[in-house]
Amino acid sequence: MQASSSSRARWIALLLVAASVIAYVPTFVNGFVAYDDDSYVVANPHVFDGLSWAGLRWAFTTQDAANWHPLTWLSHMLDVQLFGLSAPMHHATSLLIHVAATCVLFAVLLRAGLALGASGFVAGVFALHPTHVESVAWVAERKDVLCALFWFLGLFAWIEWARRRERAFYALAVLAHVLALLSKPMAVGFPLTLILFDVWPLGRLRERSVVALALEKAPFVLLAIGASIATWFAQHAGGAVVELDLIPFADRATNAVVSYAIYLRRFVWPVDLACLYPFPLGGRGAFEVVISSAVLLALAAFAWILRARKPAIWVGLAWFAVTLVPVIGLAQVGLQANADRYTYVPYVGLALAVAAAFEAFASARRRIVDIGYAAVCGVWLVLTFAQTATWRDSLTLFQRAIDVTENNFIAHTNLGDAWVKADALAKGIVELETAVRIRSDYYLGHVNLASAYYQAGRYEDAERVCRAWTAAHGEDATMLVHLATVQMQFGDFAGAEKSTARAIELDTQRITLARNRAIDLALLRGDWAAAAEFLAAELAVEPSDAKLARRLQGAKRLVADSACAAPECLELRAEPAALEREVAETLSSRSRFAEALVHARHAVELTPLDADAHMDLGVHAVRAEDLALAETAFAHAVELAPLRAELHNNLGYVRMQRGELEPARDAFREALRLMPTHAEARSNLADVERRLAGG
Repeated sequence: MQASSSSRARWIALLLVAASVIAYVPTFVNGFVAYDDDSYVVANPHVFDGLSWAGLRWAFTTQDAANWHPLTWLSHMLDVQLFGLSAPMHHATSLLIHVAATCVLFAVLLRAGLALGASGFVAGVFALHPTHVESVAWVAERKDVLCALFWFLGLFAWIEWARRRERAFYALAVLAHVLALLSKPMAVGFPLTLILFDVWPLGRLRERSVVALALEKAPFVLLAIGASIATWFAQHAGGAVVELDLIPFADRATNAVVSYAIYLRRFVWPVDLACLYPFPLGGRGAFEVVISSAVLLALAAFAWILRARKPAIWVGLAWFAVTLVPVIGLAQVGLQANADRYTYVPYVGLALAVAAAFEAFASARRRIVDIGYAAVCGVWLVLTFAQTATWRDSLTLFQRAIDVTENNFIAHTNLGDAWVKADALAKGIVELETAVRIRSDYYLGHVNLASAYYQAGRYEDAERVCRAWTAAHGEDATMLVHLATVQMQFGDFAGAEKSTARAIELDTQRITLARNRAIDLALLRGDWAAAAEFLAAELAVEPSDAKLARRLQGAKRLVADSACAAPECLELRAEPAALEREVAETLSSRSRFAEALVHARHAVELTPLDADAHMDLGVHAVRAEDLALAETAFAHAVELAPLRAELHNNLGYVRMQRGELEPARDAFREALRLMPTHAEARSNLADVERRLAGG
């Protein structure tokens, strides 16, 4: 490369770096989103503990997130080690890797012999295309940027190996492929891109036999096969693979055809982008499939006709097609029809084909072509900046998906969950109800709706959702646990026992909270031995949980001595008492006063020294019009907590209702002595004094 060309290349590289940083400036104010960021970083204890030998071992053996990508896990751990849970710094790391990958790609294209302007354009597509926002601005997609970086480093090493025949470069290409596979299994397409580069720009088919070139790729193919097997097991273990009875193969095949056409359209017209495009209900329409097939066949024919004269076009389109194969949906993972993140590496091929076409058919207008390259990248920079801002937080992200797609039941579910986590239960329930109305067989939507109903105190609605799902789809561990929780809230402990036991039978992989319900029920019936057994099982799963260990210690001591008064025993006794008080309040709010009293009495029996338990019993007794019991309960509460003004006021109120005016007056006066601003006690005192005065 001449000095002037080298200088221009450096300037283009600097422009690419600057443009990338500008386009992704919004990531520095974006937070984590409730869309895999929790399972990858925020709520993953193996990751937020930072780097450790235990973490290293876990990264290479886990199947968390239904994937096997140990290098990605380690990169997240390193971020936490360096920056904690600072979202801007995690975003900055992803952007840094993306910029590095852009520069390496630019170097690869120049080394391959592509013209300077065309190389800048292809690298610019990779750096600035709006569909790539998903890979860069989403912390959980760190695997994308890492995989691409090593993919391009491997290509650079391969070019050097092909031209210089030094074994070190071959070894570096193999190493880069290993690192790419350890980042994301989509790198199984790397060997195919090596073959394409052998066709063009390296032209190695003229120098070596097909057999020799195939044998040369054997290590890469074996690595890809190994990674594919590991990924298959991980995705099946994680439940991410969608079975054929849910989405038939014919629907997958037609969706794959249409998705290829959609990716072509988004390359040219990247608008109305969303974090998730749901698989269409009922599959793709015939017209859509026919049009998409015609477009793809025409493009394939165009490339085939020009394969000899313009091999770069054929190679670019082939790159686009083959690198999408692992994610095109024939083996369906999740319920998305397609995804913007899947274009991260494939669009390099498409951009290469476009650039090659311009170079071939507009070579006499070099300046105009270069200006066109720059203009397109400039437009994409603006669109990418705007798209990056939609990843600001969960509410913004999922609302955007709903706005630009139709019947997006998954986005409605995720937005509903985001509202629930933001303590806006009413809004969350509306979104979740919309999700299950769109897709009546969407399991996660029903589970989350039942949970939201429960949190909102709409227990009857939560029970209805659980029973309806079970009736339509059969028993499910999570639904049974939700049902048991509702049954406990209504005091139906026998029903809750049955539902919990069945949930534990079904939950062979322990993915629900069934054992937690079993612990609660054992504590409620005072079966300390059963509670200890379930707590020990939980502690075996979470051996570092100090609270679990303390609860188990308390249960064991209570097994030995049911009258144990050690702190851990008292704490464990307080748990079922708190549950009984919740049950009493639920029943009382539904005018089931006699039942409420039963549970309130049990709470007092479990924690006789808890003033609040006695106060609650008094409140429920008042509602049940048992004023004698109410007076006794409030009197006990006052004995236990004599400095609490509201207890004296409650005692005075009951005495006043029973006609015990002078004792009532004394109670109100004591309440006001303790809290002179207690308005209710002052009003009650005035009332009782009027009665005593005969007013």
